[in-house]
Amino acid sequence: MSTSNTRKILYIAVSSETGGVPRHIAYALEKAKSFGFAVTVACPSDGAYAATFRKLSAEYIDLPLKPYSLKSLFLLNRYVRNNGIFLVHSHGKGAGMYARPLRFLNPGLKVVHTFHGIYVEKYSKVFRTVYLFIERELKRFTDAFVCVSESERKEALRLDIAVSERTFVVNNGVDVSVFHPHSVDKAGYRKQFGIPEGTYVIGCVARFDVDKGHEYLIPAFQQFVKEHPDAYLILVGDGA
Repeated sequence: MSTSNTRKILYIAVSSETGGVPRHIAYALEKAKSFGFAVTVACPSDGAYAATFRKLSAEYIDLPLKPYSLKSLFLLNRYVRNNGIFLVHSHGKGAGMYARPLRFLNPGLKVVHTFHGIYVEKYSKVFRTVYLFIERELKRFTDAFVCVSESERKEALRLDIAVSERTFVVNNGVDVSVFHPHSVDKAGYRKQFGIPEGTYVIGCVARFDVDKGHEYLIPAFQQFVKEHPDAYLILVGDGA
């Protein structure tokens, strides 16, 4: 692949801790080179995915992004200008607070922003008002918005933090090839947890956080178990 034909992208994320956003970025990095992209990742090395980013990216910038730092914004702006970056892709609201100002500072730059969840209902009234004001201003400097589900797209448009004709849904996916169902001892796990054969088992793997919606899952299971009283719900995760 000719270096001159390689298109340079900057990904921004505010954390490399284990979670959906870093996993999403890692999947993209695995495919980027084959499509002619050289992707730089700017992200703090505060988590397990930092090593993966270093391995898969064209370049890794270990940069403190939390709390918000004007110095870090200046360093990102200098990198964009000095390295021929044509597109910045921000992942999550914190990263979006860096990417869109870069578009303001570099009018020819393209910016894509992926929300990765919109959780304004948990904010205080004051913080919610400030956050929505900032997002509504920043949408003017966003060339494309990516939502990970149709419900997220509807929420972004309802809150007026995205532009309909520039908003796209790219569903989160799972690489099922990494799983080998025949190697799983299902009977052994049922025995370990005291679950009889032939019963429904519903599993949820997610951190115990309001963002993950357990408050909806548990009441839904309570309704399900009325028709299937021998069903089991297994929650796997950590957090408070």
